[in-house]
Amino acid sequence: NILDAYKGCLSIDSAVVTDNNDAVLQKALYQYDEQQNMVGVQVYNYDEYSDSLILSQNTGFEKRGDTIVEKYYEYDEYSDSTYYRFYHEYCTDNHGNLTYNALFSFHDWIGDNGMWASERIEHMTYDEQSRLTVYRLEHFDYSTQSGNVLESITYYTYPSDSVREETKWEYDAFEDHLSATERREYRTSGDSILEIYYTPDYQSEESDAWELYYINAEIHHTPDSMTTYSVYAAYEWQDEKRVFTGLAYQSRDRI
Repeated sequence: NILDAYKGCLSIDSAVVTDNNDAVLQKALYQYDEQQNMVGVQVYNYDEYSDSLILSQNTGFEKRGDTIVEKYYEYDEYSDSTYYRFYHEYCTDNHGNLTYNALFSFHDWIGDNGMWASERIEHMTYDEQSRLTVYRLEHFDYSTQSGNVLESITYYTYPSDSVREETKWEYDAFEDHLSATERREYRTSGDSILEIYYTPDYQSEESDAWELYYINAEIHHTPDSMTTYSVYAAYEWQDEKRVFTGLAYQSRDRI
């Protein structure tokens, strides 16, 4: 019983059991704006030595258009104050599907006064049936003094329930633009998987031209029996033709 466990005069909302099985008594305070939207949460832990509540978590909520921003503050017991350390941005559609997701952290060792940076940002697109059709993942390098530098973008498209395509673009610092680096297709049929891998076609003038590199096929006959086919493609430049080398493996890695 929380009320019996706490002998002080401060009201306690809940008890939380930590990883080392210690019970922490907590009190939460909620802040609302004029439209009754929750804009902040402060969580206090009870300290039995000082017989008082100590701020352990301070979260603020802010809405910017369709984007929701959650701000997290860190408590410093020496200065008895909180520091704004990182914030979470996300956006959902009318069906509750997550369409944008990013976590930004404050790095005080970057630049003169520090810098806000994110390692990755996610973008999601859905069809009318709330089925994921496009997933875009952006990776950044925040170690430079100039701020976030886009390292790569990977597109995951889902044309159907049995087909998934991945296309990766990486930032070329010398050319100062994104260059296509690889493309994969995954096609499933039951428990069997077909993987098709493409590499950029550097002989083409198109920036998104691809050439076939290899094909892998995993064919599951039974739960204990599987055959794997690998077909690799290579150019014979002198004859300007492509040569395919195929390897077939059965169960227990027997070629």
